[in-house]
Amino acid sequence: MNLLATNIHPIHSPSHHTKRFVRALESLFKVDVLYIFKNGSWVTFGQILVSIASFVMAIVFARILPKETYGTYRFVISAVGILSITSLFGMAHAVTRAAALNADQTLQRGTWMRVRWSMLGSILSISYAGYQWIQQEPTLALTFLLVAAVLPLIEPLQTAWAFLSGKKAFGSFAIVRSSTLITSILLAVLTSFFTHNIFILVSAYYLPNAFLRLMWFYWVKRRYVQNKVDQPETYALGKHFSAMTILTGASEHIDKIILFGLLGPVEVAAYSLAMIPIQQSFVYIGGITGIAMPKFTQRSFEEIREHLPGKLLRMILVLVPLTIALILIIPTFFQTLFPNYPESILYAQIAAIALLFQGSQLIPMAFMAHGKIKDLYLIRAVQPAVQLTLFAVLIPIYGILGAVIAFVLGHGIGMIIQSWLLIRSGTKKTL
Repeated sequence: MNLLATNIHPIHSPSHHTKRFVRALESLFKVDVLYIFKNGSWVTFGQILVSIASFVMAIVFARILPKETYGTYRFVISAVGILSITSLFGMAHAVTRAAALNADQTLQRGTWMRVRWSMLGSILSISYAGYQWIQQEPTLALTFLLVAAVLPLIEPLQTAWAFLSGKKAFGSFAIVRSSTLITSILLAVLTSFFTHNIFILVSAYYLPNAFLRLMWFYWVKRRYVQNKVDQPETYALGKHFSAMTILTGASEHIDKIILFGLLGPVEVAAYSLAMIPIQQSFVYIGGITGIAMPKFTQRSFEEIREHLPGKLLRMILVLVPLTIALILIIPTFFQTLFPNYPESILYAQIAAIALLFQGSQLIPMAFMAHGKIKDLYLIRAVQPAVQLTLFAVLIPIYGILGAVIAFVLGHGIGMIIQSWLLIRSGTKKTL
């Protein structure tokens, strides 16, 4: 009996082996793997759905719309991004931080503050509509009047998404975000089969988008706001964060504005398609790094600073093969999906290099979680200022290639700046 007993090996359940595997990953990467898998899976799943819808939209528009029309459409979307800078982008990050600390009243106050500020963008949009009317461009004039009407709803109501993230309600976040964007995208795609009119296409995207954001805002408010606790410093912090995003927001859209003004809508169409692979990759990485904010608020900055450099190095090692894979699949991707834009392939491959630098986005998340205002100002001012300068210098000389080179260099310089600030931050007192 004893001999038989010595030959019997314990049978471990699949869950036992899974736990051992998870512990091994946590030991290797020094991160909370279960937290990332549980919450990141929701974020990633939602983003996959949005990405599929976005790809369908890009494919349909690239095949159905004339290049001039598609380029003009992308110009309008970029102009909306520029005008939305007035809507206090950074307030969303401040509300995420407050929600993680159970200050639920910040959702409503933060949102309505953003609505009021966004009206400045509406005034600018009306002014530009008047300019286009004088220039004998009635369709663009009407389009920017529409933009002026929906601008106070588009970005400000997205504060509810940030609130869900702070509450770690990542499942609801994925549902709210993906349903809003996918519905708007699919309606715009459906509309493109019947008309190529810019005003109608933009209306088909933004009108349902605004309605759904309004509907989901009140749903989030009813379901997740559980107290009337306010955090007055949130609004000052949100304004600080927003001031930091002015140059960042401009640098994300000014490339298409410059290309449209200097070269025209056809070049904007080619450039916009070239940026699709890297921009979608950024969104996935951003979704994963974004779920770190609630974790960072619950840990001391000294603890984060001690462990973050090692995590960033391991993340770069993961991003290297992903970047190489992205570069290799881009030619097939374009030949299959965008055969009318072969000129975009090389630009897309060069832009893919910027993926290597995205792990550093954890650094500003840590600074935001602990209110490191001066460090955030440096990050949000220096990198986009450099990129804006590069766009202004290189696009007039090299056209689309100049825009792509400026894009990559800007992100590389941004990683260097963020890493340097993390190293020098030490144990400075939070402002």
